[in-house]
Amino acid sequence: MKKVQKETNEKRQNNLLPILLIAVSGIIFLLALIQMVSYGLKTRQEVALDKETRDFRQQEEIAFDKANTGLQKDRESDTIAATDEQAKAGHLKEEFLKINEDYVAWLEILGSDIAYPVVQRDNAYYLSHDFRQKESSHGSIFLDEACTKETVVWLIHGHHMKDGSMFGSLKQYKKEAYREEHRTILLDTGEGNVTYRIFAAALIDFSKETEENEAFHYEKLPQKKETFQEYVKELKKNAFWYDNTMEEELTNVAEHLSGKKMIILSTCEYGTALQRLILVAVRVD
Repeated sequence: MKKVQKETNEKRQNNLLPILLIAVSGIIFLLALIQMVSYGLKTRQEVALDKETRDFRQQEEIAFDKANTGLQKDRESDTIAATDEQAKAGHLKEEFLKINEDYVAWLEILGSDIAYPVVQRDNAYYLSHDFRQKESSHGSIFLDEACTKETVVWLIHGHHMKDGSMFGSLKQYKKEAYREEHRTILLDTGEGNVTYRIFAAALIDFSKETEENEAFHYEKLPQKKETFQEYVKELKKNAFWYDNTMEEELTNVAEHLSGKKMIILSTCEYGTALQRLILVAVRVD
């Protein structure tokens, strides 16, 4: 009798095991599904906010043009046209500052999806906050805290998002064809667009740094002619792509070290936590 009871209990246990496995698998699947749906919703929200910000800028541009139509009809010279553009840029800056007082510029890479406001505070805050200062895994495009209006090189950070937003599309610059078609950057700090041309791209891996082989610390920005020239040499040595035809523009920067002459776009790379992908552009207008 005891033997029969034991066999019955063993059968029940054996029958319960698959059920428990199915139940656990179902719970894991459900949790994963919830996480995927949640991530998808957050991504859609971030994309919608990015579009809203771009639409806001476009609408303000249209509103400014309409408000100044009468004045523009009587204007013919290039000087007056340039003044109009500066006035528009100033207006746009004022409107963005009303939303976020940390706003410093509008950044755009022609032909790409990168068109964002640039903000500046301490380097940690905008890793997890959007332009409207709400918590966000996408963060914001932000200017390094060490940069000022007069800094020669501006270092601009952004997350490498898997959905391609923020600086996620910078990985495309590993492809020659994409680089050639997307080399123009426009930066507007409130005085009109300033044009930059991308001339270098580099992958920096700080995890491989040793006492004998120091990595290129591109975040240590140069301020003097000698340090600028050394900086460019190190950049060239570490770049996987470098356009040698831009040497004249770089020489001009070294001779006139004032204002924003060069900009660096920096984002994480999905190799190690200490890898960075950077693009470097020099002013050409």
